[in-house]
Amino acid sequence: HETREGGGTLNTFGQDYVKTRGIWPTLCLLDSDGDGRTNGYELGDPECLYVSNLQPSNPGRMVGITHPGHVDTEIVTCASTPCLNGGTCKDVGAD
Repeated sequence: HETREGGGTLNTFGQDYVKTRGIWPTLCLLDSDGDGRTNGYELGDPECLYVSNLQPSNPGRMVGITHPGHVDTEIVTCASTPCLNGGTCKDVGAD
């Protein structure tokens, strides 16, 4: 939704969810908000491995999770790992 609290008009991630019928491997690879990171990366599943409630999810990353429907403006790059919102490389598991 356009508001972070939910409700109202769908944001670009919500629109893509509808277009892909929520099929995660497809939705995961999209960059709904156009910020250069896939939806999967923003939600901690960069390899698009999640299967809805059928297996335990083992996200590739559990910190620096961002909203795939809203562009995050504070991005710092540490080597090849984006560090979000002023975080450090250590925050996202890099050395």
